[in-house]
Amino acid sequence: AGRPVGTRAAGPSLPSALLPLADGRVRVAVVQIDRTGSIASWNEDAEELFGYAPEQVTGKPLTDLAAWPHTPGTSTGIAEALRLSRWEGSYGIRGADGRVIPVYASHLRVRDTGGEPSTVCLLVRDHERAVLQTPLRGPAPDAASTPDGQNTDPFEVFIGSPAPDDLDGLLQRTVERARDMLDGDSAFLLLATDDETELEVRASTGLPSARQRFARVPVEAGPGRYGSARMPAVHEDLQAVPGAVPLLSGTGMRSVVTVPLKVEGRLTGSLGVAAEGPNKYSNEEALRLQFAADRIALAVESARLGELERLRRGSLSFLVEASDLLAGTLDRDQTLALMAQMTVPTLATWCAVYTIADQASDPYLSYVLHEDEELIDGIKSLLSKIAPPDPVPTPGARVWA
Repeated sequence: AGRPVGTRAAGPSLPSALLPLADGRVRVAVVQIDRTGSIASWNEDAEELFGYAPEQVTGKPLTDLAAWPHTPGTSTGIAEALRLSRWEGSYGIRGADGRVIPVYASHLRVRDTGGEPSTVCLLVRDHERAVLQTPLRGPAPDAASTPDGQNTDPFEVFIGSPAPDDLDGLLQRTVERARDMLDGDSAFLLLATDDETELEVRASTGLPSARQRFARVPVEAGPGRYGSARMPAVHEDLQAVPGAVPLLSGTGMRSVVTVPLKVEGRLTGSLGVAAEGPNKYSNEEALRLQFAADRIALAVESARLGELERLRRGSLSFLVEASDLLAGTLDRDQTLALMAQMTVPTLATWCAVYTIADQASDPYLSYVLHEDEELIDGIKSLLSKIAPPDPVPTPGARVWA
């Protein structure tokens, strides 16, 4: 939309000591992403910041380089963010030396004269975020009172107000605030599984999200208090104790502090902050993080139980609908087609149904469905070139390699 000429946003005149810190030369990486999510252009500042020459990255998916902080399964994943008209936030870019460089980014969706869309990404190092950050999105207060002296809810101080109304949003806000509070390079939050014997990664920032997605670790990972998620723990240098925090293996993190989330004495999760340098955290930081974890534990557990109830209701609704559909036909081919139609797009992007004629013969491809009908023939062609899945009669899902 057109805007009138003149000032759009302005801040007060500040003394030099209060101005944001930046290097002598601020570099703004300009990266253009085409409609397939691949890098189309990479400017000189991007090369200086991340160490890759343009010819090394052009044509590669941005996901190969980005350590995306947002929780999988929400509408703020990297693919969704690149399709939005505007997006602003923080994530990491893995540099040529393998280290994750935290960046603050502003994305703008544009189109060329031929109507072809692409996304222009402006990126600065995270500590220089004032260059790009929208003025209205200031940092959350770090004291439990307002400027006029009124006390505020400690939960709101840590999470910010208004708090996200969904579990994934709340968890993501939590890890980002925890990382910022302890000046860390990454943070992660795990929630207990239903039987409370394992913890599952539900949110992270500064870590390769594709590798850590829904990874699980046992509650009692090793001997002593440092191996248990039930107690706070400070690891001064992970290189001295390899494997002490399996989640961080191969990420370059060396210092880490973890604290439990507990509700009425029950372990419901674990919150951790890590840094690339050794000896960064002590018991003092563990106490600060534990205080924050205690403030949010009940809200997280409440949101988790709400999510479980929604999933349970959705599952029952799906099963009722599936039962009604399948009970309405006795035709074999129509039944196979209905099975695929129930799966796409409710459960998956595409589905293939194999039929077993008898126990002595291999399964053969009977039906293929994709939410994009133009891709169905292509998937059929690909599946015809590989072996069908093993016809294992026992119930339950399994990985098909």
